[in-house]
Amino acid sequence: HLFFCFTGQTQFIPAFRKAFELLKSSVSKNSGESRQRVILFLTDGDPSDSKEDLFRIIRDRNLELNNSVIIMTYGFDRAYQEILIDIANQNTTKYGVPANTSVGDIAVM
Repeated sequence: HLFFCFTGQTQFIPAFRKAFELLKSSVSKNSGESRQRVILFLTDGDPSDSKEDLFRIIRDRNLELNNSVIIMTYGFDRAYQEILIDIANQNTTKYGVPANTSVGDIAVM
């Protein structure tokens, strides 16, 4: 279990960095196991960090995992619903970060 609490600001980047780091190290490449990789992201605010940097991290870190990570988002206020939908869809191009298509498509569920 991983919990981040920041006072006064809502920083998404440290949470996503840590979540991808944990996913990357969670399954041994030699184990032969195939597991679904999912990030469940909950927030009570709009990100105070750079949206471009956030989407670059999501794109690059998911690419390291062969675009296998599904991101599910939940917000406690409809005011920032759009960014959470974009994160779940991994819509990087909307924030000036070109999609990396070298590994294939990202499935939106």
